[in-house]
Amino acid sequence: METNITKNIKDMEKTSENPQQIETQDNKNDKNKATPAYTQQQLEANTQIKGFLAIYLLTAIIGVVYSLFLGLKAYNILGEDLSSNIAIANIFTILTLCYTGVYTIYAFIKRKANAVFYAKNYAGLMIFANILILITSLTEGHLTADCLLYLGGLCLGIIWMGYLFVSTKVKEATPSACRNAPQMNRAVIIGLFTTSVVLFLLGTPDLVMNFTTKAKQKKEMLSRKLQPNQRTNGVFIFTIPKGFTCNRQQPKEKLPIEPLFELHNKYVGGAGLTAFYLSDEYTEKVYWSWEKGILKSFDDVSPQLIAEGQEKINGNTCTYRIRKIEKKGETIFWRYCILIDKKKEKGCIISAFDNGVSVGYITELIKSIKFE
Repeated sequence: METNITKNIKDMEKTSENPQQIETQDNKNDKNKATPAYTQQQLEANTQIKGFLAIYLLTAIIGVVYSLFLGLKAYNILGEDLSSNIAIANIFTILTLCYTGVYTIYAFIKRKANAVFYAKNYAGLMIFANILILITSLTEGHLTADCLLYLGGLCLGIIWMGYLFVSTKVKEATPSACRNAPQMNRAVIIGLFTTSVVLFLLGTPDLVMNFTTKAKQKKEMLSRKLQPNQRTNGVFIFTIPKGFTCNRQQPKEKLPIEPLFELHNKYVGGAGLTAFYLSDEYTEKVYWSWEKGILKSFDDVSPQLIAEGQEKINGNTCTYRIRKIEKKGETIFWRYCILIDKKKEKGCIISAFDNGVSVGYITELIKSIKFE
């Protein structure tokens, strides 16, 4: 009897010294239902983000930066109509993607209860955003390297979505029992996604009309009976300057432009020109890549800008730059012209090299260009 009393006293003393050792059945249940704060602290201390989960978060960082770049760039694309629901849907979706991506990264680093919820939604938005951009790009008739990049982004979104469902690293970093997505989080994501979808659906009729109108216009122009010295690519018609030959071919540069017309006169020089719709995606690349590419090829001789300006020709705005190139004792003049018809939303670029003696051909060429 005395032994039992002594044992009970000793047990009580141990309990008073270490109260956390008291463990009833209720306490065990409470432990199993760990609070979010407790879970977050424990997970941060005892788990690591590595392997494919680390790669996923790195991909999210790159995706956010690239998406932000696309979103800002959208405001500067020549001919972009920001009153269009499609344009707004693109920008809104990109900015939503940025927000979701940033929060996903933060939530995983802090082991938030809603980390997986945001990660899955980020992957879903990747899929939706790339589908949206692909549709708007392909309706312009372009299948370029950038379109293949968006296709890659679509595939990557699908892969990451599957990964988030089966990954042991994700389950280790944020166990299922510790996950929770508050109603406010769900409402925000649903609201953002629904807005993007509604804007896209509202703009679909305009997108279809724009595509069919362009296709109809190109078909009509291509079917016209032209003079022997006239050429067209379905967007514009021009007359070959006297004394020049004309060949049609794909440009050697990797540019998203229509087939290039090359003009040549052995006594004067040569020129390349093409035309396109200003609302076409990648128009900005057409404007800048070609000129920059040519300038880069002449880095060793430093072309000298001798004239530039803008003037109206047949109601179209013509912006031009003339550079003088001294190479191997020979003087060459490079004329780069951009012709814009804002009403018909069409543009034309001309890159011409000549000896600077017979220059009337360039004026003759520009004046002959018709966009209808």
